[in-house]
Amino acid sequence: MLLDPLFMFVILPDGMEVLGAGIATCLSNVIAFIFLGTVLYRASKNGPLSMRLSDARRIRPQDFRQFFAVGIPAFSLTGLFDLAAIVLNALMAGHGDLQVAAIGIVMKAERLPTAINIGLCQGMLPIVAFNSTSGDRKRMEAVISYVRKLGVMISLIAIVLFQIFAVPLCGVFMSTSLGNGEKAAATLVFAATFLHIRCLVSPFQFLNYHTSHCLQAVGAGRETMLHALMRELVFYIPMMFIFNKLFGLYGLVASIITGEACGALTALALLNRWKRQHPV
Repeated sequence: MLLDPLFMFVILPDGMEVLGAGIATCLSNVIAFIFLGTVLYRASKNGPLSMRLSDARRIRPQDFRQFFAVGIPAFSLTGLFDLAAIVLNALMAGHGDLQVAAIGIVMKAERLPTAINIGLCQGMLPIVAFNSTSGDRKRMEAVISYVRKLGVMISLIAIVLFQIFAVPLCGVFMSTSLGNGEKAAATLVFAATFLHIRCLVSPFQFLNYHTSHCLQAVGAGRETMLHALMRELVFYIPMMFIFNKLFGLYGLVASIITGEACGALTALALLNRWKRQHPV
């Protein structure tokens, strides 16, 4: 946040703002890497963490396989999410430049509650994993239930706030002081309307993240992968093409609701099946 304006508007000359943002991003990641590496190194001196290659070579094959069984599906989920965003932008381009700009603004605005909910899921994951491994299913279920209720509540609050404050919130992500004011105003109208529609997906989107993290926590790599594939390739991406064809611009915007709802139902079904297959 500090390096972006510094490189974009102070250090580099006018016209090189994109390069400045890239340099700022690179430097911030390098600094974060050095910081985290230092913290990990210090923690490895007095705790169970290790940065020694000799310890890495002693990892058991079954643990190594489990690492990839859970890690690859999680990676695939992120990659498919990005693929869906690319498809959305490509289809939106067929409706006009203002619409593309508007959906970009909306995707930034809706990350606010999403980031909170992902943080809750990431905090839940190690607790669920520990209790699943130790056999304390009662505590595991209590944690899952608590985070699910909290996340849904945050999502519902986000819907209300987005419905009320869509215009000023979208306005934060754009400037009407430069360029064509009429086009900027039209873009803002599109963005606010899109946000009114897309915010309705928040509870379903949270349930997808929440249940996917639960499946990862219990080591259900196959189910996590199946959910990722079903959510994006079977439901959301095809829904974009279908809704865009049948209902046009606003159908394309609303397609995420149906896609994420179907994905959430699939995820919950997979988690319940895992519970039946692994009774207490």
